[in-house]
Amino acid sequence: MIEKCYNPNDLLNAIKQLVLITDAVEDNINEYGVFYTVTGDLQGLSGRSLPDILHLYV
Repeated sequence: MIEKCYNPNDLLNAIKQLVLITDAVEDNINEYGVFYTVTGDLQGLSGRSLPDILHLYV
């Protein structure tokens, strides 16, 4: 069964938790800034994990 995220804050919190425990790797630099890749699993509300790769712009 696929979990649905009805609350964007839950998704934001899962992303913040991933960033806290995982090292970001510089991926690209261009006129918009520095891009980082964070590889890991997002934790759902039920404790299930969702494999994901995040590309963060700082």
